[in-house]
Amino acid sequence: MNKDWDWIFETYVRRFTSPDGRDTFETSDELVKRIILFSDLSPHDTVIDMGCGWGNVSLGIAPFVEKVIGIEPNDTNIQSAKRTMQQTSVRNVEYRKGSFEAPGYAGKVDKIISSLVFHQVKKNKRQQSLANVKNLLQPDGRFILCDTLMFFDPREEREKFNAVYRYLLAVTTPSDIYDNHIKPYLADTGYMYSWYDMEKYTPEDYRYYSKGELEKQLLEIGMEIKRIEEFSPFFGIFKIENIG
Repeated sequence: MNKDWDWIFETYVRRFTSPDGRDTFETSDELVKRIILFSDLSPHDTVIDMGCGWGNVSLGIAPFVEKVIGIEPNDTNIQSAKRTMQQTSVRNVEYRKGSFEAPGYAGKVDKIISSLVFHQVKKNKRQQSLANVKNLLQPDGRFILCDTLMFFDPREEREKFNAVYRYLLAVTTPSDIYDNHIKPYLADTGYMYSWYDMEKYTPEDYRYYSKGELEKQLLEIGMEIKRIEEFSPFFGIFKIENIG
C-alpha cells in the first residue's frame, strides 16, 4: 500500500524548499495533465487558478482557455510565476495578489481551479472561502478542487485512518519536526490512532479534513460535489457545482 502511495506523491507532487526556507508542495506536470483532463476546459473559458504558487497550473491550462487569472498571496511566488511565463509563449495569464479568504478580484469566471492549497486555509475561514468561490463563479460555473483530505469516513474506518495518518505525517512534515517531535510518539506501532486523537492533540488549523466536512460546508452555500477522481484515500480531485 505504501509503495502505491509513494508513487502517487512522487508522480503528482513536487516538494521544494521555498526562497524563505519553508517546505512547500507544488503541482507536478503530471498532475496538471490530470487536472486538465478532469476539468472539461473550453476555449472560451475564463479561469481562476486559486493559490497559483509558481504558476505551473496556470501555464498548463492557458493554451486550452481564453484567459487565466492566477491568484496568489505570496509576492515572491507571483514574481517567480511572472518570470517563468516570460520564458514561454503564453500571454493570456494575469497574476494578482489574493487568496481564498480575500480573492482581490470582483469579476465572474467560468471555472476556478485550485491544487494543493485549500487544506492550508484556516478552519474558521473555510466556509467564507467557499462562499467566495461561489460568488466568483458564473451560475453554471465549476470549482475544480485538487487537494489532500480524507476521502473516507475517518471516524468509522479507524484502521484506514491510522495508516493514512501515520503515512501523511511522515511524508509531509518537515524532517526535523517529524524526527524530533512526532516520530517518537508513533513508535508504538500497535496503537491505532483515531480521528479523535487528532482532534484532541493537534491544533485545529493543522488537522486534516474529510470529504464529509467538505460536503457539509458546500451544502450550506448551495453547492455540491458532482464528480470525484480519487488517486488514494487521501488525495484526489473534485468537480463542484451549484445545486440545481
